[in-house]
Amino acid sequence: MPQGRRPRRRVQEVSLRTSLGSALGLAVACLAGSAAPPPEAAEALRDAAVVQSFAWGEIDRNVPPLIGNGDIGGVFDPFGGTHYDELRYGTGARRDVRTLKLTQITMPDYWVLEDQSARYLDPKYFRPKVPRKYLAYGSPFDFLLRPSGDEFPEKILDHKQALALEEAILRTEYRLGGQKVALKTFFYPYESLLVYHLAATTPMEFRVTAISMPGDERKGPASDESAGDIVILKQVSNVYCPAWVAISAPGAERRGDAFHIPSGEHAIFIAFGHQSLRQGEEHTVRTVKEAARRGYSQLEADHIGWWRDFWSRSYVVLPDRRIQQMWYRSIYYLASSLPRRLPSFSPEGGYGVFPAFAGFHPQDSMYHLFAALSSNHPELGRAQAEYILQTLPVAKAAAQNVYYLDGARYPWHSTPGLLPYLPGHLNEGDYLHEHAVNGWIVEFLRRYLAAHGNPPSLVRRYYPVLREIAMFFSSMLTPRGDALEIAYVPSTGQEESGVEVNRKNIFDIVVAAKWSLKVAADAAELLGAGEAERSLWREQNERLSLDYSRRSDGSYGSFEGDTGHGQKAPSQLIGVVMTTLFEGREENFLKTFEHLEKVVKLAACAWSPGYYAIAAARLRKPHDALRSLQASFDFSQPPWTMFIENTFHVPGRMPYYLAGHALYVQGVNEMLLQDWSGEPEPFPAYPFQTGAFKLRASNRVIEARKANGKVEILSDSRADVPLP
Repeated sequence: MPQGRRPRRRVQEVSLRTSLGSALGLAVACLAGSAAPPPEAAEALRDAAVVQSFAWGEIDRNVPPLIGNGDIGGVFDPFGGTHYDELRYGTGARRDVRTLKLTQITMPDYWVLEDQSARYLDPKYFRPKVPRKYLAYGSPFDFLLRPSGDEFPEKILDHKQALALEEAILRTEYRLGGQKVALKTFFYPYESLLVYHLAATTPMEFRVTAISMPGDERKGPASDESAGDIVILKQVSNVYCPAWVAISAPGAERRGDAFHIPSGEHAIFIAFGHQSLRQGEEHTVRTVKEAARRGYSQLEADHIGWWRDFWSRSYVVLPDRRIQQMWYRSIYYLASSLPRRLPSFSPEGGYGVFPAFAGFHPQDSMYHLFAALSSNHPELGRAQAEYILQTLPVAKAAAQNVYYLDGARYPWHSTPGLLPYLPGHLNEGDYLHEHAVNGWIVEFLRRYLAAHGNPPSLVRRYYPVLREIAMFFSSMLTPRGDALEIAYVPSTGQEESGVEVNRKNIFDIVVAAKWSLKVAADAAELLGAGEAERSLWREQNERLSLDYSRRSDGSYGSFEGDTGHGQKAPSQLIGVVMTTLFEGREENFLKTFEHLEKVVKLAACAWSPGYYAIAAARLRKPHDALRSLQASFDFSQPPWTMFIENTFHVPGRMPYYLAGHALYVQGVNEMLLQDWSGEPEPFPAYPFQTGAFKLRASNRVIEARKANGKVEILSDSRADVPLP
């Protein structure tokens, strides 16, 4: 064993996982330093629980909790899976995106061509530019779980819903007259399996329905293949991704695609089949039968064990309770939504069907993964690293056939197959030409490889991606005297204001190009590969300057000649947030930071506060970082459960936004621990006198605390992730 490498920690066997052979070992891959967190960290985790209640006629006050296992998930309604919204039940409450079929289960490899205009009734809130649009994830099945009788839900009383993050089980309780209903709901970590435990003093009903999207006349009908006491449905979309569901409810009476459940305690097991995992009907049925055989208690123990191991790997303890709570909630949302087995980018928004986030966005996915890595969860990045590698041929086709350049260009927005979001399809737009997205992929792979200790075998595996992206940027460069510039069109910056479209030397593209060339050259040198290429890339990196976009006051503009304009997002801070290119240029970036604070409206995008927080922390401005983190809560409301995408375009009515949570986490982590300089630095930009953390810096896991301004390192261990 190479010196410094830790042996793999033995993981407890899980019989369901073992018997079915589709282990999620990668998600529970043993990582160094997983001792139980200290009491104050355990208390902080418990304090982050989401607890809320619901009253009839006040759906807008209820924020549905998110549960998931990365490969499937859902944003659940007030009744733990009841296909509920007030408009459907006739109160006339305002129609809100949060009231639209929130129990729908999402599967990242299930695609839908949807008529969005048919689904959202009030154009005041949402008017799609193109009515028919590809969705990269869909809801192939819908569930209804409710008490029998006509009094539900108008006459429910004493409703309470609690999501304890340490166990990731959604608990729902309510009364209906003199009857009581209690539910426990979770997604099993090792399989695509949704599990219910029901305790009710009244009979209940459960029904599954294959969803047919409005206006999608090309979708074939679902086939009912139920047998015995198991409901089995198959749904096929118009883009060839079939989905299966198998449901077992021991002790209940099956009536077609529904179950009549007598009063008492019962379990319901719902297994899903994924095309991308090559798990069809046979595997799905076997999963649900094995789940029923093992029973609820054993599955719950497996589930709690997975989450206990997850939470043992990192923590933060902060004197600001609200910031601390949202850190834990955000980590939980990422763990629930980042793909673990499915090779896919992660969803932009929280699980659910929402109008704004039809696809998976590579740049947002990388934000998620940066936060996962620094929070000591590199295992959450493997599926997306593999997806980047698997879809490299598509990215090369995009570079050559859309942009007429060499190398690879990953599309800005993509379904699992990437193709529907290329220009020429229904979703074409200027924003697709944000070439900086390639740089984010490079930086994720760089950090992912560093977490493993940069072993040559793993670097060699992902080097083709680094090489092809470097070739893309290299072929984009244009001579400018003895220097180089980027005058290539079509192109645009990530601020999406429209002002920066097709400008010369768009700042974030120049940053991404320089960084991608450097990272590829470093990887090639480590492997002893492509000497001529890596020499060219290093030369091009040196000849390509950030100064083309520098203003007279020393700050950086969005493009060459930019004298100032209204921006959607602080895109110039990419040089600090993504790279170490700000080193030696701190003065210019400080001026840029101050300029952007004045001109960028935070309300336009929930990732802006996170950008500011990370940049301020790296620029050693702890109080600015703290103020930026607090600004994130402009995108939420008490009880500060989730961030929405923006407050500017459609106030209060945009979907929940994972990128906002990811950048928030990274902002907190950057205040506590940084490693961009090559050496981990604890509390480098921390505004408080007390605090504690356990986080990852490259391939080291560091635990430290600060008391009365004095820093103490509790542990500092080399923690190379075992090779996948």
